[in-house]
Amino acid sequence: MRTNGKSGRLQAVLVILIFLMYSTQEGHCDDDVASSCVKLDADVTRDNVACSTIGHALVDSMDTNTAWNYFSTIVEFMNNKVECIMTYITITADHLQTTLTHEKQSSEISDDNADSVKHDAHNKFSDMLNQDFKFYVDKLLSDFLPADEDATVQPEGGEVVFEYPKMEQIKPVKVGHEQSVNIGDETSVKVITLSVNPPLFEIPDFMSNEDSDYIIEASNEKGLHTSRVFATGNETRSNSDYDKGRVSNSTLILESKENVAFLTKLQKRAAGLLRVPVEVIRYSKPLAVGQYYPGGFYHSHMDSNIADADKPCCFQTTCPYINGTEREHLECCQMCRMATLLYYLDNVEEGGETAFPFADKSLPDMNRSMQDQQWHNLTKNCEQAAVRVKPQKGKAILWYNHFLDKRGYLGAVNKRGYHGGCNVKKGVKWIATHWIQYPKYEHRLLPSKYFMKSAV
Repeated sequence: MRTNGKSGRLQAVLVILIFLMYSTQEGHCDDDVASSCVKLDADVTRDNVACSTIGHALVDSMDTNTAWNYFSTIVEFMNNKVECIMTYITITADHLQTTLTHEKQSSEISDDNADSVKHDAHNKFSDMLNQDFKFYVDKLLSDFLPADEDATVQPEGGEVVFEYPKMEQIKPVKVGHEQSVNIGDETSVKVITLSVNPPLFEIPDFMSNEDSDYIIEASNEKGLHTSRVFATGNETRSNSDYDKGRVSNSTLILESKENVAFLTKLQKRAAGLLRVPVEVIRYSKPLAVGQYYPGGFYHSHMDSNIADADKPCCFQTTCPYINGTEREHLECCQMCRMATLLYYLDNVEEGGETAFPFADKSLPDMNRSMQDQQWHNLTKNCEQAAVRVKPQKGKAILWYNHFLDKRGYLGAVNKRGYHGGCNVKKGVKWIATHWIQYPKYEHRLLPSKYFMKSAV
């Protein structure tokens, strides 16, 4: 079976996803090399990182019969080592997510084609692999394919107060690419690509000095609380990589009569940059402010969770309280922060960079880096980060924490979005953050709890 054209190419990619032959690496293995790829020593195949090299065998012709033959040989050779095969799935899924997001080809995949691929996968895997493996294949496909129309969740009482529209992410094009984005009121800003995966952008002079000073003054008047979290390299958290380690002061700027005009202006600018209705910004979490004195840092972490079909987004539900504390982003719900928009409120004399260790890195490279238990420690590994952004007053940076699903809603998390704050060595670092919260397609009609609070 050979396919031609963009739609045919992407259909073939979906098939090869199930065959686990499409990798994140450029280039391909020819027939002789591919044969060598699958004949690895049995001891090597137990190593998931080394195992991923098998997944690099890719034929230029997209001949899926050949791909299936290679895959069959791999499975037979590995004696059904599911944990090793799952490495191929991760690499393949990562590549497909990037392709669908950045090449605007997701609309060319029909639901019928996807269903046939899923059915074909079950038939071919039934004699080879166990039910757990097939479950993971189904889960991966659910990251790429939208929920059915009849899966839409209606709000209680049936009243739709706001429907989250389809999102369109800014295209990074390539590192160093500059583009002008109209943010409303005939105002445009320069957007510079810092990395393609995740899409990471720098926006110079996004905020005026007066606006930056206003946020700092408002934060000082309200008061900041200190967060000091020290984590060992092998510490296990119950849900995500939040708070792997940090030393900072922080507060939230809640809407009030005194600041509503200022916050509305900032929300409109953010909405213009992200190309979403201003309600998306307003109904997300309130503006968060952080302050870092010399020695302050925030180790590498994700701003969002892996999308889980069984859990609602935290910004759309209220979790139960235990001993007066809300169990947000634990068992009750998941963080659905599609994007992060970070503002630098002041200059830092030395240090304090925002670091992205895995920007534009391949998954095998990420896996190798994560073998070091201290990989997230930015007091140790700041200079090794793939991208570092120096704080500069008025500058903003934007990055997307999730891929989009086919309909333009919350898809799988992009693990290249790991980031953190390097040690402040001299001076004081001030930042403010808008976390852009977005729902899964089936929850697009449900209101944000922040809307409900502002409506009271």
